[in-house]
Amino acid sequence: MWVRECFKNRKSKGENWNLYRELADDEMKFYQYFRISMHQLNYLLQKIEEDLKKKNTTFREVILPLEKLETCLW
Repeated sequence: MWVRECFKNRKSKGENWNLYRELADDEMKFYQYFRISMHQLNYLLQKIEEDLKKKNTTFREVILPLEKLETCLW
């Protein structure tokens, strides 16, 4: 009711989930896409993860800190 149908499927069809998995296998492509290395992304995420965390509710599932960070880097 609170979440659009297209967002319910983001874990199976969403760009963040699918693209990140594909790019994680190739460091060069990962860097070309995000303009930051995987190591740097993980370091940055470690520093700000607590600030980005939210809690799931009965109405909707949260956007994970990694997804938020990836979106900002696009």
